[in-house]
Amino acid sequence: MAPKLHARIGILLLLVTLGVVVEMSKGGESVLALTGGIVPGLRGARFKSVSQTSINSSGEIAFHADLTGEAGAQGIFVISGGRITPVVLFGEGVPDMPGRTFGSLGDPSINQSGDILFSAVTLGGSTRLDGLFIKSGTAIRRVVDTETHAPGTVGQKFLVFREPHMNDSNDVAFQADLDSVGPIPDGIFVISGGVLTPVVLGGQNVANTGQTFSAINPWLSLNNAGDVVFASANSRPNGIFRFSGGMISIVALAGQSIPNSKVVLDTMYQPWMNDSGDIVFVNGSIVGQYLPNAVVRSHNGQLEKIAATGDAVPGYTNKTFQSEFVSPRINNKGSVVFTSWLQRSPVIGAIVELDGTTLGIVANEGQVVDGIGVMDFIGAPSIDPQGSIRTFVANMDNGVIDGIFSVTFEPFKLYFPQMADGEGWKTKVMLANRATVAATGTISFYGDDGQPLSLSVSGQIQNQISFTIPPLGATNFQTDGSGSLKHGWALVQTDQSLAGIAIYSSFNSSGTFLDEVGVPASLNLPAVSLFAETGPSTFTGIALANPNSVASDVSITLRDANDVQIAATTISLPPNGHLAKYLQQLFSTDIPSVFEGKLEVSPTLPLAGIGLRQRESVFTSMPVIP
Repeated sequence: MAPKLHARIGILLLLVTLGVVVEMSKGGESVLALTGGIVPGLRGARFKSVSQTSINSSGEIAFHADLTGEAGAQGIFVISGGRITPVVLFGEGVPDMPGRTFGSLGDPSINQSGDILFSAVTLGGSTRLDGLFIKSGTAIRRVVDTETHAPGTVGQKFLVFREPHMNDSNDVAFQADLDSVGPIPDGIFVISGGVLTPVVLGGQNVANTGQTFSAINPWLSLNNAGDVVFASANSRPNGIFRFSGGMISIVALAGQSIPNSKVVLDTMYQPWMNDSGDIVFVNGSIVGQYLPNAVVRSHNGQLEKIAATGDAVPGYTNKTFQSEFVSPRINNKGSVVFTSWLQRSPVIGAIVELDGTTLGIVANEGQVVDGIGVMDFIGAPSIDPQGSIRTFVANMDNGVIDGIFSVTFEPFKLYFPQMADGEGWKTKVMLANRATVAATGTISFYGDDGQPLSLSVSGQIQNQISFTIPPLGATNFQTDGSGSLKHGWALVQTDQSLAGIAIYSSFNSSGTFLDEVGVPASLNLPAVSLFAETGPSTFTGIALANPNSVASDVSITLRDANDVQIAATTISLPPNGHLAKYLQQLFSTDIPSVFEGKLEVSPTLPLAGIGLRQRESVFTSMPVIP
């Protein structure tokens, strides 16, 4: 052991960014989940793939993910209050269906109460029995299944459920294929007040057109008024239709021209509707293959273009939208998000938002996400009903990693989980402004107890520093290193996107420089792991910071190279609290004097953290591990 060096626990390694939930700012990307990431609460499970999200107005986010482990492993998860929690998992027993378990699960829909609707295949019975289910609190109930007779038909049952949606009144809408014992191929249905009603059936006449719905496209949306909007892109007439008060009305039909544009409606799909009845959808043209060429909105019964092929791209010089528009969403404030591809060299995808009358780019392929990689495919946007959160799915580093990312209107935040000053230690925080406008913000210091920590910076004792950084400029702050040792963590909040790094420098009693190591700003993580090593004059340390307004309980487990548990402990970090310890200080039981393995950290709320390998007086940031 090296007691003097142990007293200096200040500088530690980046923790693995696995399955992340982080606060974000508009214009910056936060990771909600990553493939390869630890699944909180499920020992040994990792995210394998992730889906488009569903968001309610409280900011709770539901999503589907495939998991590593047994064949078919998957689950539906909810992010609430910073925590990722399983809603339902592959292999769980199906309530009121003895001997059956959940198999394949569909994408979820979440409402304001936090109730979550999902489709599921059930396994284990002598006959096929699939259904739609709602998780409310801790209970799961079946809403409809494939033994249910479809209303409006003679004896036909449901065969496959698609695109289930649920509103704040627990009304449910879905598309379904029907069995072949009758002539109706499919339809869209609603359940309201426990009553199952057809919205539209394949083969049904379309009022005032002399035509029929030959087939029903699965894309639909349900608002809180109980209205349903749906597309009939694969039938005649091609169009967008609204079901309200038991009646179907026409929103748009093929052949219509959009005012003040060159857009002529042809084949329409992916409609989405808000509570005011505003509707957005994608239009396209079939010329050998389907080419989506515009996003269109219906507002107060009038059609208007939002964006179309050849339109100028906001924020880019001499760049236009390509013939790709996908997944439009509109919220109750009228904000619209969608995916498009920009005519560049090469063509790049982007998440685009209409906020009021202004189009803007939320995120685009080629952007770097600190600590994760470069986004090389982007899509599947969602927006919460009140407009504070946008999410999207992206592939990173040539498809090696998939992830769900979010953008909000909160201030940009950078976390430095360790600040060390005094007794031979100094910490320098360096910040770079990525924006072409000046950045203003603060850097605040907190101690182990979560209270403001006063440090000497440039001869002034202070617990918060205000700063302004010129466009594309940089700044730095360094503690003076005088007096007794103080350690804690730092939070940077700013109005622009910044990059940051903390550099920890050690000096001997004469003030002679000994060593230093730099660690980039950390992410706020729900589950992390890092390499751990002990040996002759070799130590591993960890620092954690709780940036939440409530305490976070933290389970810390030490595992050897064969994934065998060696030691475990649980600690509680107060609001804004901090922990900095070596392995030998963390665990009450002795750990091997020579050891190689990993340290797993599972908090109840996301934490920021760093770690360090120390040998003699030399400190090294260690590589992250899956």
